This record gives sequence, C-alpha cells and structure tokens, in this order.
Amino acid sequence: MDIKQIKVTAFKAIIHLGLHWHYTDQLISKSEVIGAVQDYQKKKIANNEISLSVSLKESQIVFADQVEPHLEISIINYPKFPLTADKLKRATLELAEHLMIVFIQNRIVIEYPDETLMLEATSDLDPNVSKYTNHER
Repeated sequence: MDIKQIKVTAFKAIIHLGLHWHYTDQLISKSEVIGAVQDYQKKKIANNEISLSVSLKESQIVFADQVEPHLEISIINYPKFPLTADKLKRATLELAEHLMIVFIQNRIVIEYPDETLMLEATSDLDPNVSKYTNHER
C-alpha cells in the first residue's frame, strides 16, 4: 500500500452552540443540529462554493445556576478539500449565523486560535445568569 501525506495550512474554529431553545427548557437535539449542518453543507456544495467538513462534540456550559448542554462544532482545513483561511473563516461565520437563525439562539460564540468572536442578536441574558452579572461593561 502506497500511503501519501497531504499537508495544508492549519486552520481551526469551534462554534459553541447552546442546546436550549431561546432561554427555555426545551432542548434542541443533536440530530436536529446535524440536519441543519448538512443542509448548510449541501447548499454550499450545490452552489460549487465550498466543501466544509465538521466535527461535533457534546459539552456543557456552566455559569452560576446555568448548566446548559452544548455542541462544539469544530472546523479544520481538511486536506482532501483544502480552503484558504479567509474562506474557512467566512464559512464558519455563515454556518454560525445559519444555526443562530434555525435554532433561535440569542448568542453564539466562535473560537479561533487568535480571537473569540461572539454573535449576539440582543443583550438579553439567560435568567439563570443575569441575576449574577453586572450588565454594565
């Protein structure tokens, strides 16, 4: 067997998606998120834009009285379908915005190696968090 090595410029982004529907106890299922990611991917592929591979990992965000199940949606520069960092950043942002709209999220965080970006629809906070925070920045 002849094994090839294919190297590309490294890229990593993680979208942090809470699994509560807009500050309720109703949970978004992992399969719903997978479906939304696949819809985004298929649209991009059909338009000959990008092939974006993602990985999902379950986690929990804990802050005071808030304990919310989350998914970490990781994006790398997959060597089979390499993209520039600019295209990957744009695709990551578009996917995060898509997930925000589909799942009625007030805020989503994207973690890059050099910065953390928060997308925010309003300044509202989860009631389990707001009672512990100072709203002034």
